Amino acid sequence: MQQSLDLYNAMIDAGIAREQARMVLPQNMYTQYYGTVSLHNAFHFLSLRLDPHAQWEIRRVAEAMLEHLQTCFPVATAAFKRVRKERAEAWRRWKEAAEAELTGAQL
Repeated sequence: MQQSLDLYNAMIDAGIAREQARMVLPQNMYTQYYGTVSLHNAFHFLSLRLDPHAQWEIRRVAEAMLEHLQTCFPVATAAFKRVRKERAEAWRRWKEAAEAELTGAQL
């Protein structure tokens, strides 16, 4: 048990996230879970967890979830992807305008 705790602490000290370092503790086991979610909340989850700033592992979960939703709900998923792309483009234009405003440049 002490060896596991020492390794866990060393991993954390090395910059490994706690949820990842936890794998060396004795209670770590592969788990599965089943849950339910509305499409609204599924797409909200995806909008947060597909972001490049999200943790790598949760992005993989989100990508798998998006693939599954694409199969089950192709029209809704296509709309989600379209809106996500449009929002990214709108954000890019807003950022350019804000930067231009700050520097005194004209668009």
